[in-house]
Parts: sequence; C-alpha cells; structure tokens
Amino acid sequence: MQQKKIDVWVGLFVLLGAAALVALVLRVGGKGGFSGGDTYELRANVAEIGSLKVRSPVKLAGVTVGRVEKVVLNNIDGVYKAEVTMSVAKTVQLPRDTRLAVDTSGLIGEQYVHLTQGFDSEMLATGDVIVDTQEAMGLEDLVRTFISNKTDEAAASANTNTPE
Repeated sequence: MQQKKIDVWVGLFVLLGAAALVALVLRVGGKGGFSGGDTYELRANVAEIGSLKVRSPVKLAGVTVGRVEKVVLNNIDGVYKAEVTMSVAKTVQLPRDTRLAVDTSGLIGEQYVHLTQGFDSEMLATGDVIVDTQEAMGLEDLVRTFISNKTDEAAASANTNTPE
C-alpha cells in the first residue's frame, strides 16, 4: 500500500514536470503570450520582410499585442511588395500615423513586427493599411554595409595619401 502511494506521487510529479516543460517550450518559442481574444485586422505593404512568418509576434512598446496572420506577395504598380496581414488586440487602438518596422529579436533571432505609435487623432480600423513602413534589415545587410563602409574608407584614405 505504501509503495502504491509513492508511485502515485512520483507519477504526479513527472506529469507536472512535463506540463511545465511544454509551457516553457511554448513560451520560449513565441507561441504563448498573446491570447488572440477580440482582435481587429490591419495590413501593411513592406518592400522586404526578411524571414517574417505567419504567427510572428506584433509588438508595441516591447509588448506582444498581436500576431501575423498572413503574408502574400502583391504587385503594386509594377513593384512587388509583401502584404502583411496581422491581428491586433481590440484593446490597443492605434493612430493612423502608426509606423511599422520588421525587426529582429537579438542579433540573429526571429523577426517580428514592431509598431511605433503615432500622434494622429484618427484611429486605425479593421482592414486599414499602415502606410509608414520600414523594411527588414538582416544580418547579411549589416555585414554588407559594414564591409562597403570599410572599403570606402580605405579608398578615401588611399586617395588622400597619394603624392602629387
């Protein structure tokens, strides 16, 4: 009887540990944190979204306020852009001049939508398009910019050191 009681407690402890592990994995993986209750839909056309994916977080002031619902390629006046559709919590009312940027968590982390609140008195509504967007800058772009700046500096110093 005593052994059976110990087995039940050990089994319960293992189940609680497994549940805690699953919750931790979901939280770290970015799948938790936004309940997705009452939301409204916003869209934005961005020239470059990098590796932004469906279910990526939408953040305002560092707080997750929504999720990316859909990403499609649009041809707008002969220019291809990614149309990002996102759901945002209805409790978060955003001004029309809100700015959208595709940012990266850490140096090589996953990309997310970063919203910066504007100052317009008129608010965005369901189906509205955020016009002020900034494209994603990946690690490759940063390295390329750094290398080209170093190359330009080296060429400039070589030109100034030439005897006349």
